[in-house]
Order: sequence, then C-alpha cells, then structure tokens
Amino acid sequence: MGDWIVEVHDWLRAELKELRAELDCGTPRRLSTRCAGFCTALTKHHTGEGANLFPLLGERFPALAPTLAKLDEEHVVVARLQEDIQRLVDQETDPVKLRAEFDRLRSELDSHFDYEERTLVAALNALLPAPG
Repeated sequence: MGDWIVEVHDWLRAELKELRAELDCGTPRRLSTRCAGFCTALTKHHTGEGANLFPLLGERFPALAPTLAKLDEEHVVVARLQEDIQRLVDQETDPVKLRAEFDRLRSELDSHFDYEERTLVAALNALLPAPG
C-alpha cells in the first residue's frame, strides 16, 4: 500500500505540473475544469487517508500518532488552499495572484507528500497490499 500511495502522489505531482503550465498559458475556462477535477481527486485521496488509512495505522503503530496528527493538520491547510485557489479561478482574478497561491499550494503539497512518504510508506507496506 505504501508504494501505491507514492504512485498516487506522483500522479498528483504530475497533475500539479500540468496545471501550473496551464496557468502560464492563460486558459481560464479550461483551467477551471482541470482545477476542479484535481481538487476532487486530491480531496478524495486525503479523505480516504484520514478516514481509513490513518486510523488503521494509528491502531497498529501507536508510535505514529504524532505523525498522523501532523498529516491530518496538513490536510486541513491544503483543503483551505484548494478552496482559495478554486475561488480565484472561478472569479478569473489577477493571474499573478493566482499563480502565487497555486505555487503556495504546490509547495505545501510537495512538503506534505515528501513527509508522508518518509514516515508512512514502510508501515503501509508492512500492513496492507496495494489495491486491485
């Protein structure tokens, strides 16, 4: 399961890169649709972790409790950033501000994914097989 989570993170990283490229091209209508799709995928990913994986890890590996709490807090921060960005995209606001907020989200996610991979992959691999 840990290796699979890394694959999901890699896909999300690639999507972020493509979204950033679209921001530079200035295609707001298409960007709005892509941004909403990305946010939906990311929200489902984080919701699944918070509702399923993190409680299971916490039960099996109690020493991970501080790590899981930190990751849950990061999910809240990321969700707020997603909402802010979606609002900016929907309002077709200042592209400089939108790029700055998007870069902030991307930085938060890079840090979040890296931390999660460093701290949870081994435990997830020991605990569960990959889906499908």
